[in-house]
Amino acid sequence: MEMESPCDALVKSKDLKEEGEFLKTKDYRLALYLYEKSMQFLCVCVCVCVCVPRSENDAVLIEDLAITINLNTATCCLKLNEFELAKRQCDLVMKLDQRAQAFLHVGLKEEARQDISDAIRFDPCNGELNRELWRIENLCNQSREKEPSEGR
Repeated sequence: MEMESPCDALVKSKDLKEEGEFLKTKDYRLALYLYEKSMQFLCVCVCVCVCVPRSENDAVLIEDLAITINLNTATCCLKLNEFELAKRQCDLVMKLDQRAQAFLHVGLKEEARQDISDAIRFDPCNGELNRELWRIENLCNQSREKEPSEGR
């Protein structure tokens, strides 16, 4: 399928994810392959959009699709006894929205930055993660800039 726009990549990603529902037929290798391809198309969509979804609905759709693909990938890995990969997929989903945000809310900006950086290593094309890292790094820099001036 030739991609004409980021929307085509998003549609292709969704189609492959739905094809990956081979979980019901126990063809876990094929499902895993389809989820990997689905994530590649999702990365294309996000990267081509220069990490800026056109609308809030696009951002929610992309995030939901990425989470679903990662969790389905983890399920396939468990069924195939690929436990380390399953763990990484689950860690990725759990860390993204929860632990980094919790760190931020209790003032642990460096820890939040580290969690987001770790997640980006697993999913480098994730625009939401890249935007969040940029935001957190700005917060960290602002905190560092205020420290010397407070001592005066």
